[in-house]
Amino acid sequence: MEVLETVKLATSAIKRNKTRSFLTMLGIIIGVFAVITLVSVGTGLKNYITKQFESIGANVLYVMPGRMGGDGEGVSFGAPPNYSGSKLKNSYVDDIKSLGMPIEDAIGYIEIPGMAKYRNNQTRITVGGASPDITNFVSLTVKEGR
Repeated sequence: MEVLETVKLATSAIKRNKTRSFLTMLGIIIGVFAVITLVSVGTGLKNYITKQFESIGANVLYVMPGRMGGDGEGVSFGAPPNYSGSKLKNSYVDDIKSLGMPIEDAIGYIEIPGMAKYRNNQTRITVGGASPDITNFVSLTVKEGR
């Protein structure tokens, strides 16, 4: 009988206090809506930021041959680094790929600085070469050629 009496008491309280009951239900509805909205906005924003970082290659690890600088020197920015030591080989890329998770993919890439000259004009350039899989790492499209 306690359950039946409790239901009758609750029903009569709702009927007597219609405004209070309406405001309570309205508060619960608004609260649930606010929580769902905030969680959805937070998840969407997190996904957007993650995609932005991935598009600039923030989830990419660069492995370079040898060591930088000499004894006691730190990393400097601006001038191209002076790498010394052995060169990386294409077989190393296959070895890195075979390591599995968390490594999803690997490519070989090389950059060579140089000078471009045309008539009386010259400028410093950097020529880069990579396997076709580079498009898995950075957003590039080939304008002409192969």
